[in-house]
Amino acid sequence: KPLVSIDPSRCGNWFTAHNPACRREPGDTPQGRWERMALARLGIASVVAGLPGVSLWEPAATMCPHQACPESIDGKPIYFDSDHITAYGNDLLKPSLEAALQAKTQAAGRTARP
Repeated sequence: KPLVSIDPSRCGNWFTAHNPACRREPGDTPQGRWERMALARLGIASVVAGLPGVSLWEPAATMCPHQACPESIDGKPIYFDSDHITAYGNDLLKPSLEAALQAKTQAAGRTARP
């Protein structure tokens, strides 16, 4: 999943603007987060491609619409802190994970031998 360099719930107020803990790392933008994940995404995909029967579910596909990883979607935060997802974030990811598991289960059923 994409990570943010600050704690959005702690640093989202006007009075935290000068808190050193709330200074963003360079490139910590929605587009920058997507770009920062690129190498890891390629590496994980290449490992999975070499493992028969293993599939990859990528939460970034849901969390990063249009190849940009925001801290909130529809005005609701998806991060509790810099690397943990809120209940709302989990609710966003649930349908995608369920679909991936269903597809994998169906594929396994088609290849199962009696």
